[in-house]
Amino acid sequence: MTSYPPKYPTGCLEPTFPDSKICEKNNWYMGDIKDPCAPLGRYPVVGEQVYIQDPANFCIMLPNPDSPTLKTEYYSQNLLPTVVQSEGYIRSFCVGDYLPPGSLKMPENSIKSAHVVKNVHKNGKAYYQISGMLNCRTAGVNCTMSRPGAYDDAGQYDSVPFRNCGKSPYSGVDSKKQGKNYVEYVEQAGNGLFCMRVCEAGTQLNDPCNVKNDTAGCTATMDVTFPPGFTYTDKTNGTTQIFDIVAPIDESLPKDESPSGKTPDTPSKANPSPQNNDLKSEEYHLNGSFKLLQLLVLLLI
Repeated sequence: MTSYPPKYPTGCLEPTFPDSKICEKNNWYMGDIKDPCAPLGRYPVVGEQVYIQDPANFCIMLPNPDSPTLKTEYYSQNLLPTVVQSEGYIRSFCVGDYLPPGSLKMPENSIKSAHVVKNVHKNGKAYYQISGMLNCRTAGVNCTMSRPGAYDDAGQYDSVPFRNCGKSPYSGVDSKKQGKNYVEYVEQAGNGLFCMRVCEAGTQLNDPCNVKNDTAGCTATMDVTFPPGFTYTDKTNGTTQIFDIVAPIDESLPKDESPSGKTPDTPSKANPSPQNNDLKSEEYHLNGSFKLLQLLVLLLI
């Protein structure tokens, strides 16, 4: 297996961040300017590969806990970066047993809900989509709004090339797992929400992996809502499968409370063993018989 981190040219620890002044001046085109710190080897690089199978098996991008830049600017100060702040410094985190090379396991209790859709876009290009809710601190990302109404402050991960001012141009889809035709991805996150698509080639406005609406948020970009639960919907045949996955407690609430204010059932409470049920049933019948005997004695007296 290819080792992590990727190999970089001498003197480089991470890829170069595109110069925003040049990008804005030249309509987001770097021209012949090349990244002097582009990682060596094949792309997508290790640790930056995503895929979507179902709500129990997928990888999404999150801030990279091993990034030298993020360590210096955030982690060393006991801070978590937002999606915007971590653009260019990402790592794939995975739910399920499969891990692309260099990827990390998703921290336990990070995913509160996940809904996967398989579909074909209006332009005929196939895509998979996942959307859901995060426990942000557990997942290692700051989801706090910078101002009221801000969705994610234009936070988006994608594989737009460096020449087009892409900040994570060496990331991409694990095509061995997803399928060789799926070569694009786009992911947005903020306010505890996330959504991602993996698609056939194309990143323009009429493509399913359109990268132009990064400030609009998941609802506008991917036409998603955020109900609880875990589902897989295949819109090509009209079927939906519900997954029996226990959602974690919302980290924004006290540990002993659920949104209803009641202590949530643990799996053992929600599904007691048959032995416990039998004992409770036997106890109920014994108590009932004893009370009936007490009533007969009172009537005789």
